[in-house]
Amino acid sequence: MAQQPPARDDEPEKAGIDAPRSLKEYIKTTVINTLPPLVVYYAIRAFGVTPYLALAGAIIAAVGQGALAMVRKRKFEPLNALVILAAGASLTIAFTTKNPRVVQVTELVPVSLMVWSCTVSGLLRKPASKQVTGVIAAKLADGALPERGWTPQDIQDWHKLHTRLCLWLGLLCGLFPAFAVYLIFTFPVDVSQFLITSIGTADLILCIASAVALLRRFVQQRDQAAAEREGQPAEQVA
Repeated sequence: MAQQPPARDDEPEKAGIDAPRSLKEYIKTTVINTLPPLVVYYAIRAFGVTPYLALAGAIIAAVGQGALAMVRKRKFEPLNALVILAAGASLTIAFTTKNPRVVQVTELVPVSLMVWSCTVSGLLRKPASKQVTGVIAAKLADGALPERGWTPQDIQDWHKLHTRLCLWLGLLCGLFPAFAVYLIFTFPVDVSQFLITSIGTADLILCIASAVALLRRFVQQRDQAAAEREGQPAEQVA
């Protein structure tokens, strides 16, 4: 029987989202997206501008980053539209209430909804992480798994792993918004803004890194087992 060509987990999904192809790239992208708004906030505060206006400036900087990325890549993504809408809501609240703490809490809403939707997908046994993985790595999409030589049990275990992963990530990351609210109403705005940004970014990177490690180990094990059944060396996971 003719062997399938080596599957590449880092092969781009042409119809999918423009997502990072490696953990290193993801961390780099996260840091790049996080630093400019934070720098803008403290740069504005250095001129004695009130916190709520500095937060508004940071939000505008974040939107500008997203818009510039879309122009540079000449590609519109629904996620960018959601970010712009959320930023618009935050700016409206900022200029209406002029309360920086309310603005900070509002900024937590999109992230909270994303995390909780991930948890709900796990509870419903329809893990969102499985869909995201299939977009980022086309050879790990549902339809491509049999081509890797995986058995029906392997595919079922893959689904169960993603279900547990969504629940675990939802619990770990879902606690952060509550902790962030505590920081917001406990510390001065300048302090809480730094803590929220740094701790939130570290928490997100930790969650993604641990998820990638678990998924990569599972794929390596099942690919190895499939290769042994076919009597050939297992391919390396990207």
